[in-house]
Amino acid sequence: MERTWKVLLFGNSDQENRIFSERLRNLSNCRCCVDVVSSVDEASSRIAAADYDVYMVDYQIGAEWIASLQANEHQRATLFLIEEDFDPQVLAEDLRTHVFYIFKNRVGLSPVDAWVQGRERPARVESLKDALLFRSISRATDISRDFEMLRETEERYRKLVENAQDGIAIVLDQKILFVNPAMLRMFGLQNQEQMVGRRVADFLVPRHKDYVDDLNVRRQKGEDVPSQYQVLCTHADGSVFEVEVSASTFRYKERVASIALLRDISVRLKAEQALRESEERFRTLVEHAAEGICVIQDAVIKYLNPHACELIDCLPEEAIGMPFDHFVEPADKQKVGLSYQKHLSGDESYQVLQMNVLRKDGQRVEVEISLGPVTFDGRPGTLIFVRDLTERKRLEETIRQAQKTQALAVLAAGISHNFNNLLYIIRGNTEMLAHELDPANKKASEYLSEILTAVERASDMVSQIVTFGRQTEQQFMPFLIQPILKESLRLIRNSKPPGVVLHQDIAPNCPPILGDPTQIHQLIMNLCANACDAMEDRQGELRVTLTEIEPSAELLQEMPDLKPNPHAHLQVADTGPGMDPETCKQIFDPFFTRKQGGIGAGLGLSMVHGIVESHHGAIRVSSTVGEGTAFDVYLPCHLEEVSRCPMEEEITGPAEGRERILFVDDEAQIVTLVSEALSQLGYQVSGVVGSQEALREFCSHPNRFDVIVTDLTMPTMTGLELADRIRRVRPDVPIILCSGYAEAVPKEVSQESDITLCLRKPMTSLNLGRAIQRLVRR
Repeated sequence: MERTWKVLLFGNSDQENRIFSERLRNLSNCRCCVDVVSSVDEASSRIAAADYDVYMVDYQIGAEWIASLQANEHQRATLFLIEEDFDPQVLAEDLRTHVFYIFKNRVGLSPVDAWVQGRERPARVESLKDALLFRSISRATDISRDFEMLRETEERYRKLVENAQDGIAIVLDQKILFVNPAMLRMFGLQNQEQMVGRRVADFLVPRHKDYVDDLNVRRQKGEDVPSQYQVLCTHADGSVFEVEVSASTFRYKERVASIALLRDISVRLKAEQALRESEERFRTLVEHAAEGICVIQDAVIKYLNPHACELIDCLPEEAIGMPFDHFVEPADKQKVGLSYQKHLSGDESYQVLQMNVLRKDGQRVEVEISLGPVTFDGRPGTLIFVRDLTERKRLEETIRQAQKTQALAVLAAGISHNFNNLLYIIRGNTEMLAHELDPANKKASEYLSEILTAVERASDMVSQIVTFGRQTEQQFMPFLIQPILKESLRLIRNSKPPGVVLHQDIAPNCPPILGDPTQIHQLIMNLCANACDAMEDRQGELRVTLTEIEPSAELLQEMPDLKPNPHAHLQVADTGPGMDPETCKQIFDPFFTRKQGGIGAGLGLSMVHGIVESHHGAIRVSSTVGEGTAFDVYLPCHLEEVSRCPMEEEITGPAEGRERILFVDDEAQIVTLVSEALSQLGYQVSGVVGSQEALREFCSHPNRFDVIVTDLTMPTMTGLELADRIRRVRPDVPIILCSGYAEAVPKEVSQESDITLCLRKPMTSLNLGRAIQRLVRR
């Protein structure tokens, strides 16, 4: 539908009004509704009562009234001034303020003609006056259309500003003229009055106020200043937050103003800080990881952590860019390549395999690697964890050694009781046979003596097995090693091969140790006997030294079981053939021996190792083929003063007696043997097989017996349980407990069961008789 233009016409004469009215109503390109007025008062009244699109006013009506019409901001109409001719200077100024001229008598092309020239004339005009009028009205139509487009554009921009997520502000002379809703929300304010009219500095932390003021002043002067910067602002609740500002200038009412876009970056900065901290944590983990970590991309090394560089003994810059299999031992390259290709084919599971890597110096290191996917620098790659197996292999060897020890301990616990019972029978019968033998038969006496020697050696072997397995309860005491060492060397001197020369260097001031004197004696004897056996040609030197040392840092690192305290250092060295490294690794294994044909039990050094560990010390062997072997034993010193402590003595005194004995064992042979042996010593013996039968015998005649001798381990009822039942009937009777196990009965257990004395099988009948006499005499 064609628009109707409402025009107010105020000419200088009625004739002029008729001409312009007629021409306006006859325009073919638009419809005009024309109101004609003839006075200023009528014009003002019409303008106040209605909205017009166009004012056509003769310039001669009055410049003052026309000026007031122009100044009226509520009027949106386009003003045309009707004039006889034009003044170029006045015309140029009026054109800038959207005032247009209609010239009545100008013949030729006017400035308005030049301005509207080229526009298509929709209708034929009869004169230059009509043309000028038509062109002016057409221009008014274009301007109105432009204003409509401007209002639509303004509406769009207003919506953009009001709905923007960033804060927008207009600043003039350091004061805020406008803010959008996002700016109010950012600062925790409710309405524009809380910001408009206030200084920008009012919303900044003190240290940023002068900086921002200086930027705004210099920007308005046209200086080159940063258009983006970050500042700290204060929230309405007093909190501080950081914003990023983008500022620029524009013309506002003939002055330079600034428009600023503010974005709250506190959340982003916190996220960036959290990301940096996360990256730092992961970087620290990777850089200090105990495993080697590297990244492979396009079959070359892209990254190595310090531990990986240490494994291959090279700097990162030396390895990065090298093919990933450059440090793989040739024999393992195919295996590693297949695993890598499997990963590249899409298998994202972690793959684990063992291989050897080559250090820069050519040394092999056994490692375990795990391959898995990773994104590196935005591209897919392979993450490899590398674990040095050297320490794990050493620990596995230690565990295997411990398992051997544990197996031996279980074996010792299982056989010691039965084995000692068998030895008890052999010893007892041999002693009985010797008692019955004619003293003149010296040959038979020698045979019996050899049997008893073999029994003693077998008993010592069981003791060694259990000692190595650490099944015995050790009674530690402070004592000096020197007397025990000298006594042991005296025995070695008498038994060593003639061609072996013994040298000794024993420090008299070496402090005492805390331990078991008997076991230290066994340790010394075994080390010296092993050294003499090693010198196969029966020629050489045996050197034994004892000194006090303070372990050095190097020694503590080599032997982590040592403590940084004074130690007694015992060294037993020989000039034998020596051993290779592989033999040195096995030297402390149970049953390991280098003797031909399996001669020897192979328990001597195993027992030594067990004794040293039980005394919280350390032992090492150093040997070179063709140059001999040295064993170094380190035992922690006990720094309190002690007197010389001799080795434990056997029970002494008379063995014969007339007392009544109840002897109990689950082995009938032992019962018969011991009963006969004690009877030969004068005792009255009642031998009973089994604890239940013994209890019935005792309860039938509780006052008949002076001493009870019972085995520890018996079916149905143990010796401790039997002792407890006997004490309930007669608390004062002495009880001797005999055990085929090598370990002693714990002191607290024997006290709880009121055991008077404990003996270890196989004991001689003489020792048993002496033990009975000791109890009777108390």
